[in-house]
Amino acid sequence: QAMKNLDAAEGSFQSVLQIGRDDDLSVLARRQMGLQQAAISQTHKPFALYTGLMFQRDSNPTVKPNDDTFVALANIEGKRDYAKVLTLGAGWQPQIEGPWGFSAHYDFYGNAYSDFEEQDVTSHNITLSPLYRFDTISLSLPLAFNYTEVDDEKYLRQYSFSPTLSLPVGNDYLWQLSGRAEIQNYATQPLTVEEDRDNKTIGIGAGFFWFFAGQDGYINLRADTTETEADGDNWDRHTYRFSSYVTYPVIEKLNASLTLSYTAKNFENVHSTAFVARNDDLYSGTAGLRYELLEGLDATLSHTIQRNKSNVILYDYDRKI
Repeated sequence: QAMKNLDAAEGSFQSVLQIGRDDDLSVLARRQMGLQQAAISQTHKPFALYTGLMFQRDSNPTVKPNDDTFVALANIEGKRDYAKVLTLGAGWQPQIEGPWGFSAHYDFYGNAYSDFEEQDVTSHNITLSPLYRFDTISLSLPLAFNYTEVDDEKYLRQYSFSPTLSLPVGNDYLWQLSGRAEIQNYATQPLTVEEDRDNKTIGIGAGFFWFFAGQDGYINLRADTTETEADGDNWDRHTYRFSSYVTYPVIEKLNASLTLSYTAKNFENVHSTAFVARNDDLYSGTAGLRYELLEGLDATLSHTIQRNKSNVILYDYDRKI
């Protein structure tokens, strides 16, 4: 049972390996791929495939700021829009005798907005995860590569390494300690030298899992901190993130979930055009229901609310999905 829980927790941790954790363009990709990847990890089969179709309503696809005067002066478009989303993926986790283990995942995410086609995102993510187990304790060494396009143009290449130590306590509790090293290269040409977002990031994090309801439900609490050194002075920052995730089996075949997170981004330098050191506070919550229609076929319904409070007008916005 402890090993089953460990596999589930490893799948949940994979969701933080997805593209641009602080990038608004990828928030839906990150959540959707994270859910699917966790589901793959819980199948306990050497090889698994999935596909998903989603229809979403987005109140602010262009992440339009809340200040109407600024929006008018900057000629920023913004209104609700609808999008179709396709996810595809594959997971491979061979049965290996002894303490070593290995898993590999490929994930594709693509969306198509009705009006704001310039916000269309396609993303490819490959994760390779060697694993070593010391009895029930495990050390995983995930290496991930992501390639993302926006509006059919090259947007981002990302490389990350996230060593993670998982320590079960009995059958119902699990601790995780992790590190992170990441490189992001943006293909878009910055308007100024200060706006160059290419960066290197290092960080540490810790998480806690509590399994309940016959091991079918769990609570995950997590804290992370990272330091980002960017090529442009406007993007050097310290980031602190606190998150909680709960999944609960309501009735047979119906699960409810709730995700809450708070992210503080403190930028080190005075912004080149706002003339203040930027500080952002991002509050996010997602509530969802998942129902198993048939074995291997689920239907999901979710609602996400975001509020990003920033002392730089351009980055102060609300969003509902």
